[in-house]
Amino acid sequence: MTALGVAQITWAVGPWYPVWLRVAGALMVATGFWSASWVWIAFLNAERRVQEGLSLPRGIAGFATNCLVALIVPLLIGHQLHGMLYAWHAHHFTPTPTAELRLLPERNPDGSDVLELYGPMGIGTTHKLQHWLAQYPWVRTLQLDSPGGLAPEAIGVAQLIQLHQLDTAVVSRCEGACIVALAAGSRRLASPQAILRCHKPYMPVVGGAHTLTATDRHLLRWLTAQGVDPQLAQHCFQRPAWDAYTPDPEALHSAWLITHWLPAPQSQ
Repeated sequence: MTALGVAQITWAVGPWYPVWLRVAGALMVATGFWSASWVWIAFLNAERRVQEGLSLPRGIAGFATNCLVALIVPLLIGHQLHGMLYAWHAHHFTPTPTAELRLLPERNPDGSDVLELYGPMGIGTTHKLQHWLAQYPWVRTLQLDSPGGLAPEAIGVAQLIQLHQLDTAVVSRCEGACIVALAAGSRRLASPQAILRCHKPYMPVVGGAHTLTATDRHLLRWLTAQGVDPQLAQHCFQRPAWDAYTPDPEALHSAWLITHWLPAPQSQ
C-alpha cells in the first residue's frame, strides 16, 4: 500500500516530485535490506529447528518458503514503483538531461506561437515547460523533437499540454516517453517523414518484455484515455527499448495517435 501511495503521488509531478523519487528509491533499498534479513533469520531458524529434531527435508522446505516470501515482496514493490525507480536511478547515477525549449520563428495560420521542446525529458522538464507557457501565453502548438526520457516527466508534460489545450506536432522524431506527450494534444500533427517509435520504459522486468508493469499499465491507460487504439498502445508497451515499435503512417492515423498530417506552419 505504501508503494502504491508513493507511485500515485509521484505521477502528479508536483513541486515535491524529486523528493518522492528519493522516497521511492529509499523504499526499495529498505525492502532489499528487509528481504536479506528475512532470509538470514529464516536460515538461522531452520538450522536451529533441524538441530532440535526437525527432519532435514522439512527444514529445507520451510527455509525455501521463507525465501519465496522474501523474493515476492520486493518484486511486488518493484512492480508498483518501476517507472519511479528508473527515474530515481537516472536522476542520481546517470542523469537524463532536461529538455530545452525555444519559440520558433514560424507561427500557426491563426497567428499563435509555436514552442519547440527538444531533447530528452529529464528531471525538471515539466517545471521548465510550465515556466515557458506562463511566459508565452500565446503558444498554441508544442512541437516535439525528443528521443524520450522519464515516464513521470512525460506524464507531467502531457498534463500541461492538456491544461493549456495545446496542439502537439512532430516534424523530426518522437520516441519512447515522447509518445505519451504527443497523445495529449488537442490535435496531433505529424510530418509523414517524422520518426515515431514507442517502447516500454527502461529497467529490467522479471518475465521479459511482454510483462506489463504498473508503470506500463498507467501509461497504457493514459494513451487509451486520449482515444489511442488500445491494441497499438499495448503493442508499444510490450516492446523493449532496444527493439522499439515503429508503426507505419497509416497505422498511426488509423490508431488515432496522429489526427492530422502536419500543415506547414506559416512564417510571420
